[in-house]
Amino acid sequence: PLAVRRMLAAARGAGAVPVPGLVGGWMVEPVSRAKRVIWIWGAGHVGRALVSVLAPLPDVTLCWVDVAASRFPEAVPEGVTPRVAQNLADLVAQAAPLDHHLIVTFPMRLIWTCATGCCSGGLQPVA
Repeated sequence: PLAVRRMLAAARGAGAVPVPGLVGGWMVEPVSRAKRVIWIWGAGHVGRALVSVLAPLPDVTLCWVDVAASRFPEAVPEGVTPRVAQNLADLVAQAAPLDHHLIVTFPMRLIWTCATGCCSGGLQPVA
């Protein structure tokens, strides 16, 4: 039904889990726990360490970002999506409002770009 599709689309757009209840005469409730999306900004040694620790966790999806594909290892763990952008600010808009951000890139101008982009977009950086 259209009312259910609209409600689910709005929840996805907000990065939220639908609240159980009746929508247009249909019972709607989540059937699995929501995944936590964590963006890791930087594929250097700190980013690699974070990915190796966080990737095996249940209900966690990682988006791993850097300015060059050569910065990522050849084998990327399951549940990790590597993203490359010359201008990291271009990717900030693709994060959902409830996603988490770990900014561990270098140099300082890239940290500033990521942090200001996350904050100005209403996103919440963790570091």
